[in-house]
Amino acid sequence: MIKPDHWIRLFAETGGITPFKPEHINPASYDVTLGNTWICPTREPEEIVTETFTLFPGEVILSTTQEYIKMPRDVVADL
Repeated sequence: MIKPDHWIRLFAETGGITPFKPEHINPASYDVTLGNTWICPTREPEEIVTETFTLFPGEVILSTTQEYIKMPRDVVADL
């Protein structure tokens, strides 16, 4: 079952998402923001810490988010 916005809001306000920004809530999702730690396995697979990152066609990155999400055991998420 997809969780609706009122469930996401209550979850976040009770400590499920830190930091929580109400304007990031959508009807059935929450927009996370990228952090500043990156790994680009299509280049040299080293951890990079920077505020900006240029992604070229065909490249893949792994990144941290600014939010910390405490997912309950009975809920799944898609990033």
